[in-house]
Parts: sequence; structure tokens; C-alpha cells
Amino acid sequence: GENNFSNNGSFKGSLNMAISHILEENASTKILLVSPIYRSRMNPGDSKNSDDYIMNDLYLSDFVLAMGEVASYNHIPFVDLYNTSGINKYTSSVYLSDGLYLNDAGQELIATKILDAMNFYY
Repeated sequence: GENNFSNNGSFKGSLNMAISHILEENASTKILLVSPIYRSRMNPGDSKNSDDYIMNDLYLSDFVLAMGEVASYNHIPFVDLYNTSGINKYTSSVYLSDGLYLNDAGQELIATKILDAMNFYY
């Protein structure tokens, strides 16, 4: 997407605006931006994984990249679970109950990743 962080009609602009609003209201708020994870389906039964199929004219990984850019722009930590969680086309059946939602093993994995990041950054 575009690199206009002030355009609240764009994904980056809207995310930047939300972060700005939170920090303007309370500058001591601790924010940890966390990406979505890989998904092996978009809609029930469609088998359209997030690596190979677009949503809203972009791949899910494009939104993840945009989130990282907004986090960097605002100097806040970002956890890229899409690329670092270990959930992918080979492991999704281990961690996702239906291709989209986390099962117990997935919840434990993601909770640990987020907790580790919270402890590291805050």
C-alpha cells in the first residue's frame, strides 16, 4: 500500500491514526503490535490459503508488512506472527482447528510468543 501514514482511508493511515490517538490520550500506554497468523482458508471449506490467495486486493502478508512499517514509523514493538510463529502450509493442521482458528496447541504457541515479546519489550 501507499506510504502515507496520515491517510486514514488507508490501512497504514488508519492503524497509524489509532496508535497516535491512544498515545496522545496516554503517552505511557505500552503498545505491542501483533500481526495476524497464516491461515489455510479464507471462508469455510474453500482451502484458499493466505500465501496464495488475495483478500481486499492484497495478500495477508502485505498487511503484515504494512503493520511492521507502521510500528517502525511509531517506534513501537511489532511481533510478526505471520512469518515467525511456525504456522504455515505444512503445520497449519497441527495448530489450526479449521484452517483459520487456533486449536489448543495453536493457542499455547501464540500465547507463548506474545508473552515472550511482552516480557522482552516491557
